[in-house]
Amino acid sequence: MQEIHVAASRSSRKSWYYLLQKGFFLETVQGWSIRDFLESGLGLERDFVNARIRTIFLNSSPVDEIGSARIKQGDILALGGAMPGLVGICLGRESPFRSFRQDLDARPDSVAASPDTVLVTVKIFSTLAEDIGDELLKRGVLLSASDLSGFLRAQEPHLLAPVTDPVLLESISEDLVRLFVELR
Repeated sequence: MQEIHVAASRSSRKSWYYLLQKGFFLETVQGWSIRDFLESGLGLERDFVNARIRTIFLNSSPVDEIGSARIKQGDILALGGAMPGLVGICLGRESPFRSFRQDLDARPDSVAASPDTVLVTVKIFSTLAEDIGDELLKRGVLLSASDLSGFLRAQEPHLLAPVTDPVLLESISEDLVRLFVELR
């Protein structure tokens, strides 16, 4: 898999969060619970997960029980801080109003844990992007080559090194590219 390493100005950090909101891919273990993925896969502390990740959607369905919801190939996991308003209160984790959304909730899946590596799409929203975005970008995320190429061209003024060489971007031959971003 091709890798691209980018150094960008810290002042451009919020524009990089666009990639996190649009969605990126991460490799994980088939059948891991969302809690396993957040703590072992992303390296987040349990207290942080409990306090700061207040909104979780798995394939567009809200999740309360992150220890029982399992991840499989192709899943889409959206993560965020607390959402505002009545909708945010109802859709947030462990909400006292979750009974209003019972028909929407993610259902526990019988995905068995296995040593297989799978790709999941992850989307990071709101204040959570500011909390963990820099570290995620530094550790590397997988993106579609076409999305990355267009985004890097738009970010060229903020890049501290000329990685947007058109020859390099046009030479990407794989569908997915691993991007590493260091914000300075």
